[in-house]
Amino acid sequence: MKSKIILSLAIGLIILGLYGIADSLSHIEKDLPNIPLAENIAPVVKIKTWWLKEDVQRGTLVKRSDFDVQYLVQVDANKRGIYTDVNINFTSGAVYRQDQVQGTLFFPDMLVPPQHDAYIDVVLAPGQVPYVLSVPAKSVVGGTVSNNMRVDLVALTLPQYQMSIEVGSELSKKARMIGVTPVMMNIKVIKVIQQTQIISGELEPSSANVDIVLELTRKQVAILTVAKRIAEIEIHKSIGDFSAADLKADAGDVLPDFKSVTEMRGNNMVIK
Repeated sequence: MKSKIILSLAIGLIILGLYGIADSLSHIEKDLPNIPLAENIAPVVKIKTWWLKEDVQRGTLVKRSDFDVQYLVQVDANKRGIYTDVNINFTSGAVYRQDQVQGTLFFPDMLVPPQHDAYIDVVLAPGQVPYVLSVPAKSVVGGTVSNNMRVDLVALTLPQYQMSIEVGSELSKKARMIGVTPVMMNIKVIKVIQQTQIISGELEPSSANVDIVLELTRKQVAILTVAKRIAEIEIHKSIGDFSAADLKADAGDVLPDFKSVTEMRGNNMVIK
């Protein structure tokens, strides 16, 4: 009988202990903060921006390596007037519109592509003027001419369309007049405009003329204007420092044994 009483007391104590533990756990749960589930947390939105790594000057070429990409938190980006990712189209030949300092937040309207109307004004050096030279595509010697390239201008003193089929002394005299002379050297090309023409019966358009915008002084403009009137102008890609004499030639360089013409008249021989 005594053992039964002891067993009942033990069971009662165990029940009371379990009840106390359960009550303590319920209090702890009430004290815990209400933390939302992970899936209910809104993701942090970031916006792509471009920043200059170094100072740049007006009219210089835009390079992708000039920039750092940073992702700003949406709130910070909005304070700077940015609401979507900033995307920059690195068009070949694009230049900076104005001088900019290192650390500048860059926007697409800060660069000028070659096809933009303001491009020539931006790249033109102070004190220089743009001059449009239109030449046949075949007159561009040494491959394709592109923006910012340096070229040499040479004059053919007797254009082919002026040559005749005359013989004798007149032909000899004209042959001696044929020559190539450098007009200007190391001239900067600002812009190249390729024109095309479609010939009836041909599937693809063919090159007609090339309009090349050159950067010249006013004196050079005057010289080139005269040269266009008296000679045929060819454009050569400049290869750097060399003597102007290397661009000069005449008929004697092509025909070193060129001699006077002999005419036969009846029984007489006349040397011209």
